[in-house]
Amino acid sequence: MNGFTTLDAVIVVVYALASAAAGAWIGRRQTSTTDYFLGGRSLPWPAVAFSVVATETSVLTFIGVPAVAYGGNCTFLQLAIGYAIGRVVVAFVLLPRYFAGDMETAYEFLGQRFGLATRRTASITFMGTRLLADGVRLFATSIPLAVILRESGWLDGATPAAADVGAIIAIGVLTIAYTYVGGIRSVVWMDVVQMVIYVGGALLAVGLIAARLPDGFASVVAAADASDKLRVFDFGSGLSIGEFLAKPYTFLIAVLGGAVFSVASHGTDQLIVQRILTCRSTRAGQLAMIASGVAVFVQFALFLWLGAMLFAFYGGASHEALGLSRPDGIFPKFIVTEMPTGLSGLVVAALFAAAMSTLSSSLSSLSSATVLDIYRPLAKRPPTDAALLRLSRLVTLGWGVALVGVATAFIGGTESVVHIALTIAAYTYGALLGVFLLGLVVPRATQRDAIVGFFAALVVTIVLKEQWSIAWPLYTVAGSAVAVLVGGAMRTAWPRAAALVALGALGVGCAANEPSPVRRPTPPPTPVSPIVACGLDVLVADGFAPLVGKRVGVITNHTGRTRDGRHIADVLHAAPSVELVALFGPEHGVRGAAAAGERVASSTDPATGVPAYSLYGKTKKPTAAMLDGIDVLVFDVQDVGARFYTYIYTMAYAMDACAEHGKAFVVLDRPNPIGDAVEGPLLDPAHASFVGLFALPIRHGLTVGELARLFVRRGWVAKGASLDLHVVPVRGWSPGTWYDETGLEWVAPSPNMRTLATATVYPGTCLVEGTNLSEGRGTARPFEWIGAPWVDGPRLARDLNALGLPGVRFDPIAFTPQPMPSAPRPKHGGARCEGVAVVVTDRRAFHAVRCGVALITTVARNHPDAFGWRRSIERLFGSDRLRRWVADGALDDAFATIDRETAAARDLVDSVRMYR
Repeated sequence: MNGFTTLDAVIVVVYALASAAAGAWIGRRQTSTTDYFLGGRSLPWPAVAFSVVATETSVLTFIGVPAVAYGGNCTFLQLAIGYAIGRVVVAFVLLPRYFAGDMETAYEFLGQRFGLATRRTASITFMGTRLLADGVRLFATSIPLAVILRESGWLDGATPAAADVGAIIAIGVLTIAYTYVGGIRSVVWMDVVQMVIYVGGALLAVGLIAARLPDGFASVVAAADASDKLRVFDFGSGLSIGEFLAKPYTFLIAVLGGAVFSVASHGTDQLIVQRILTCRSTRAGQLAMIASGVAVFVQFALFLWLGAMLFAFYGGASHEALGLSRPDGIFPKFIVTEMPTGLSGLVVAALFAAAMSTLSSSLSSLSSATVLDIYRPLAKRPPTDAALLRLSRLVTLGWGVALVGVATAFIGGTESVVHIALTIAAYTYGALLGVFLLGLVVPRATQRDAIVGFFAALVVTIVLKEQWSIAWPLYTVAGSAVAVLVGGAMRTAWPRAAALVALGALGVGCAANEPSPVRRPTPPPTPVSPIVACGLDVLVADGFAPLVGKRVGVITNHTGRTRDGRHIADVLHAAPSVELVALFGPEHGVRGAAAAGERVASSTDPATGVPAYSLYGKTKKPTAAMLDGIDVLVFDVQDVGARFYTYIYTMAYAMDACAEHGKAFVVLDRPNPIGDAVEGPLLDPAHASFVGLFALPIRHGLTVGELARLFVRRGWVAKGASLDLHVVPVRGWSPGTWYDETGLEWVAPSPNMRTLATATVYPGTCLVEGTNLSEGRGTARPFEWIGAPWVDGPRLARDLNALGLPGVRFDPIAFTPQPMPSAPRPKHGGARCEGVAVVVTDRRAFHAVRCGVALITTVARNHPDAFGWRRSIERLFGSDRLRRWVADGALDDAFATIDRETAAARDLVDSVRMYR
């Protein structure tokens, strides 16, 4: 027995201080909460993947998993299989939505989908769960330190409880200081270093144990086999149903429960989601998520094997016989008493540093949820970046003190800390996951439905825990199912009765007496088909009928893809009956990589090898040379329903070219994401441009297929020539249906059209581009955040809300536009702007164009000396009338004209509607 020497102690202290200092240096120069909480969204995915692994399992795995194998067997590894499956689901279902919405927390998704109350409810639940679960983590981290102090004789006469308290306070203070200074960038990079070191320490322990056993690994296998330690799979054969449901590590329960638990923990828990949101892109986040699942499986296998080796080394002695108060102290005891001097200190130091990194990220996630989900949305006046950063650090201090207090409450327990932590999380993970799923699978679910489903799931989980003997992985499965069933049942004619039936079906035997919700009159719901197939999917399903045997050119971008995510170019290139000969890219290019307004050069598509011609730049209309060798030109691009979106004019020019050169033209139709509503005014042909070629209303309410029919019928294209036009319609869609009611994944049609919420306000707030106001480019909410350095945000919000515009609320906000790939040169870049966030509260009552006109008029009235126009305003609005209305303050006249021309526009567009 070597003991823990002074040299080991020095190594621990120096290593911990050096790690904290390195972390602080890495995280220097933070100026905003985006830096502090998200690392500037610029971290590489391999580092994030390792950080996720270190965050979730470093200390618990280090001391807890070997204890699981020491006292049991390796069936715990079945859970890791489920964990890996769950992360794949998160990567492809939830992460694209988080990145598309440029979200800062996981619960921002719920805020956008249901409302602020749901976001707060989920965030507060996360805080409570994280406080308890990370209290366990802090306590777990103190176990090896307490063992060291007692084994080394430094606390002679001190009780085990006193040693635990001292260890918790020491680690807690270091963690708080490290987090306060470093921020998430420091945490991620230090996690990478610490994970390499603590896994290396485990491998070193494996080598030492093998060297000290008489027959090396053969001794381990002999001892482990004799006690059934190496059994990985347990299918629960021979168990009754009750016994089967009570065992957490039978194959079906472990894999199913582990997968659902992993979807919840890695898709809805801010601790992990915050990490992933530091990645540079959706793909990077997906790679980090999937890679972390592989790494966790390997890590679990390593530490379970280590537990079996410790069992062989200590001859299967109980933890009491080894002088330990808990089974989790087995591996720390080996580190302190059996490892050589110096190496023991290095491994313990790595453990502590990894623990500080893990707990630091916990504090960061708690602080981010508090500040971003709770405080900032409630602030009467938007705080500056500096003020918000100061507050974030103070909140971090507060959470650190709370964690220390909670950790001490676990002293004296005998249950494995791994099991404690996972059980605590399982209580609430089901409810959280269920609300996220409700938002995804029940398009018409409301905030009331989400909150009722959430609390029903909590009640069910508590009853299951207290009254039924089932395995903890099933808590999350049951809770998420209840939230979806109850929340979905609230959409029926008898919501209370349906909710009770759903609870009873799960065998809970209890239900809350909820008062009947107050119902506001709403229009009857639009029937929504469970499957909406876009024109491309219909084309594939019909065997490419209109293209068989043809040489095909395709106008498309990144939105031209099948329901399962395959790009149209790849689909047609692989189709044996179709010859793909050319691609044509509108604004942003064939694969959608170019920024707004950026010229796109012609090139060769690397995936298919066919020419990729640019139709955004000097050449907007396909030339005879481009069309040479093409029989039919296909158009497949997602529009957003606004007159000034350039894709529809690329289609118009291409239709003209096909008419001139005798080429067939096929439109693969897609839903209008903002439904069929129409808003004027009509464009004056004297102001025609590439953001408005024809006399359309601003919000046209048509699909691209219907627009193509309108262009031909009105003689706006083809100029008297004959055009062979064929539209492949959308199946299962009705025109009053919004995009999030189709079940289709939102793919940003252009870099700044990241969410459906943006598309909803865009027909009105895009008019801001024609002024010297920032339209929000270079921020998290383009077209939803409007302002300038000289705007009085609270006054603007107050004046706009006083107008009583239906379906919208204006919240005061402060923001700083920053250059980014989607906005290389944003207006007022780097300057702090005040203004308003345009928050749509009832999208079917909301009039986007009225909103945009009212916003510009009010700003001009409040700041006549600072407000100014850009030359593009006539092109955007389609006439010079907006300038005159604003100059005269004639908002009523503006609204009357818009309404009058809206009525005329309805007659225009109704004549070509294909969907009823």
